[in-house]
Amino acid sequence: MSLFEKYKQGDKNSNLIDKLSSKSEMKNNDSLSIELYSIILNNESEYASSVTERAVFYFAKLSLKEGNINKMNNFIVSYKESSRIGDAYNQLAYYYKTNKDTLLEVNTLKKMLDEFPDSPSLLNRYAWRMTEVNKELNDALEKINTGLSLTKKTDSSYPALLDTKAEVLWKMDLFDEAIKVIDEAINIDKESEYYNKQKKKFQESKSKIKVNSI
Repeated sequence: MSLFEKYKQGDKNSNLIDKLSSKSEMKNNDSLSIELYSIILNNESEYASSVTERAVFYFAKLSLKEGNINKMNNFIVSYKESSRIGDAYNQLAYYYKTNKDTLLEVNTLKKMLDEFPDSPSLLNRYAWRMTEVNKELNDALEKINTGLSLTKKTDSSYPALLDTKAEVLWKMDLFDEAIKVIDEAINIDKESEYYNKQKKKFQESKSKIKVNSI
């Protein structure tokens, strides 16, 4: 008998509700998740703190979908040591992105990096996003350089960080530097069609500048 069938037959065991709530969330079954997570929060003493935290975070994400940022902000304040804090900042930044509020999106990403200054993946995400919105490029270059310094050259993510650095340099019209950096990525991953396309893009931009300056 499945967990759901047991639950529908009246089994309200805390272990069952814990497991079923996790599964229902993974399957994006909001109606069931709301029902189960409400039970958890109404009976907190019966559940581990990690389970109630998951419930709080679920409702914070749900509120964001409905246009309410308060629960996610409260989660960030109340669960500073949570492993979900990075995700919480990402969720909030994405909300601002979809609502085209670039200023608050950038500020949220900066706050995220204040919490996780040594995370290469988050430093990379921030730097790349700055190239998309064309803001804070000097800061983006500083952050991606930090990400590279924290990453071994043998790490599979290293070429991607180089690509981000090259993109930042390209956005700053530093074409020679961008080409040099993307060449490093190509030397590591010689089969990458994407990195070669990036190099071509940088070279074409450099050529246009030369033509326009004549």
